[in-house]
Amino acid sequence: MKYLCLLIYTVFSLLVFGQVPPKMDSSGMVTDVLNVRFSEDVDLVLKDSQLVVTNFDHGLFNILAEHGYWTRVYAQSTAEMTRLRQNAEKNLGKQLPDPNLAFRFHLTNAANRDKVMELLKQVPFVERVSTVPVPRNPTPPDYESSQLYLHNGAAGVEAGFIWSSNQNRGAGIKICDIEYAFNPDHTDLPTITVVGDDPEDPFGSTHDHGTAVFGEMASLNNGVGTTGIAAESEYYFAGAFINQEYVLETAIMHAVSALGAGDVILLEQQIEGPNSTGVNQEGLVPVEWNESYYEAIQLAVGQGIIVVEAAGNGGEDLDSPDYSTGNGGHYPFLPGNGSGAIIVGAGAVGLQDVSRAKLWYSNYGACVSVQGNGEGIYTTGYGDLFDIEGFNSIYTDNFGGTSGASPIVTGAVALLQSVYLEETGQLLSGNDILNILLLTGKPQVGSAAAPLSKHIGPLPDLQEAITYLLDHLDTKEWSLDKPLNVFPNPSNGTFSVKTNASADLTGLSLFDLSGKTVNFELQPLAENMVSITLPGAPEGVYFLRLEDTVEKIVLTK
Repeated sequence: MKYLCLLIYTVFSLLVFGQVPPKMDSSGMVTDVLNVRFSEDVDLVLKDSQLVVTNFDHGLFNILAEHGYWTRVYAQSTAEMTRLRQNAEKNLGKQLPDPNLAFRFHLTNAANRDKVMELLKQVPFVERVSTVPVPRNPTPPDYESSQLYLHNGAAGVEAGFIWSSNQNRGAGIKICDIEYAFNPDHTDLPTITVVGDDPEDPFGSTHDHGTAVFGEMASLNNGVGTTGIAAESEYYFAGAFINQEYVLETAIMHAVSALGAGDVILLEQQIEGPNSTGVNQEGLVPVEWNESYYEAIQLAVGQGIIVVEAAGNGGEDLDSPDYSTGNGGHYPFLPGNGSGAIIVGAGAVGLQDVSRAKLWYSNYGACVSVQGNGEGIYTTGYGDLFDIEGFNSIYTDNFGGTSGASPIVTGAVALLQSVYLEETGQLLSGNDILNILLLTGKPQVGSAAAPLSKHIGPLPDLQEAITYLLDHLDTKEWSLDKPLNVFPNPSNGTFSVKTNASADLTGLSLFDLSGKTVNFELQPLAENMVSITLPGAPEGVYFLRLEDTVEKIVLTK
């Protein structure tokens, strides 16, 4: 028994002071528990969580008792386990290991687990020692490839270009979402700071809406679930419904107090307009239709904060005369009357209509500056895509509306701002960012159901936007008071034109080097901005004229 005495001493010398590591190691094994199976020729008694060996020297277990305790692997009685073993052997026709000889040793100092395991393997009546694996639920798949809005297709904003080329995911920019509620415990979201009082949801929902909104922008870049457009931005939340009262103005001011110039507020709200029916969302409009909310938005914009506002899902023509009558003389959707917010419409991704066509429910009009995806959005929340890990790990592939479109634009704004801040140490204004998005965006597409006259603007194209931004850092052309701004130039036959005044852009003309007039297709993008396409025109130099101003255009193929 000399080897056993030496073993006892060695085990005692190893089990000394040490910090307890995490309960699970990198290989998914429990750090403070060992599975131990004893041989059939040993007699064991479990008493007060300690093992007594009746037919071998059991000094080892006296030492181990000071540093852990034993439990049976099976919680059932020894008699029941004997019965089950005998019945299984009869039915299977073979001998099975005695389940009453399977135990677990629970270490008080988990750092010594591996060493103790190796020593126990040397004990003659120990048949097997092993670590205990942690049962794991299936993790969500990586949905990033299915998040169309991230990528370079017809419905994507090309976020991946900035991630890879600029190594930028929105760092240094704060974003505050304003709505009713969200799930702060979702495993794929970062820490989100609530400003103001604790939010309430007047509809008593499961907070999926806010969770989905944050998922588009902020989902962790961890290879699991969804990936946020601006995953490294800092996130905040301000509740619009507090103490059973709708307090959007206060929520906006809470956001203002937490944010600074160049940061972004996202307004995920809509209100009743003059044509609201009370049926579903018919007639709902952007919140700035209410003059009090409009004033609060202007206060935020006046601090240099960029405000992104959902256009609403009411299916309304915001250029209609209905929005220039009544309402106490407050007409924010007329040209020149806006709050300064970037209003976002909902575009298709090829499910309900062709990509970038206006979706049937989206409000539209000159005041709607840009679009985001309004259907088929993969993000956190709801659980119709993945829910087997519980409420805090659920995902959807069917979020949409202008609620889904607006976070996409918000994320694009944050990436542009972050890159510009990193490159120059300065900040872009909301107007600067909007000008860049309009000049460089992917044009709205018309369809039988949604002609181009129902304007929701272009989809941001971050690859073109960041290229334009970095190419013009010296001149800051996007903010110059030029009669005509053209981008891209050279182009492949489609380019945007912006004028600095309320000129009639339908008066544009184009001619080649010989002076011959060239036909083109014109699509309004926003106030004082259009997109021009030259179908079938050969490459070369052309001249664009508006009244007395001429701009050289280079066409390449």
